[in-house]
Amino acid sequence: PTAFSPNDDGNNDDFRMYSATISEIDYFRIYDRWGALVWETRNSDEGWDGNYRGKKMNPGVYVYVLEAPCILNDRTILKRGGITLMR
Repeated sequence: PTAFSPNDDGNNDDFRMYSATISEIDYFRIYDRWGALVWETRNSDEGWDGNYRGKKMNPGVYVYVLEAPCILNDRTILKRGGITLMR
């Protein structure tokens, strides 16, 4: 996905990674446009809900970085990109 809308309607309420080749993650981080870390997890079942310290983040583009071992070939997967938070 390139966007998500955390508005509690049951559709696209959080941003998370889905992959058949990843069962665990080393880290999954979200940064704001100034490079400040706003969310982080090592749990592959967690997703970002668009909040930081209990407050709703402003709409905009955020950067994600994911590092995880691939279960198919023991290589490390590094994914980076942008995600648009819509309110």
